[in-house]
Amino acid sequence: MGDAQTGAPVLSPTQIFVARAGASFSLTPVRADSPMDHVFKDAAFMSARDKQLTLKAWVRFMRHGLRWEDFTKRLYEHLHLHCSFIAHYDRAGFYATYFNRGEDTLCFLSQFDKEGGCRSVEYGGAWIAGDYADLNRGMVEEASSFIPKLADDARTAQEAADVAQAEELLAKYGRRVL
Repeated sequence: MGDAQTGAPVLSPTQIFVARAGASFSLTPVRADSPMDHVFKDAAFMSARDKQLTLKAWVRFMRHGLRWEDFTKRLYEHLHLHCSFIAHYDRAGFYATYFNRGEDTLCFLSQFDKEGGCRSVEYGGAWIAGDYADLNRGMVEEASSFIPKLADDARTAQEAADVAQAEELLAKYGRRVL
């Protein structure tokens, strides 16, 4: 069905993928099971297409349980340049800071949890603003379906680590848990 005045096709949001705002776009429909039907605008240092690829990397990272192999350079660069995180020296340092301990993972996830107010965990203020707000809002939206399980997994991992540490300390003094 087309527009009555111009005859141009009328497209639903899921049929439009904006690669570069105002420059080019694809009429290829997004897969029906794809949650990512966000529209992005070019920014000074990131095209709309790059934003889409960053969001895809984010979803892959979340979907696969925050694995190192899914923590891409593209995702790391966006997190420390446009999401109010510090770099922690490099990608490996950032990953070690937030994903080696359950309580640190919970802290990281809280920044993207719409139920928690989306405050910067490193600076304390709002961080969804400016040229990258479209992508950052998309990241929060996409994270919402993954955060409950990832948070449960992080709490379980932290509990196991705490219990193991307690057992080691007790053993050091010749004691054990009854």
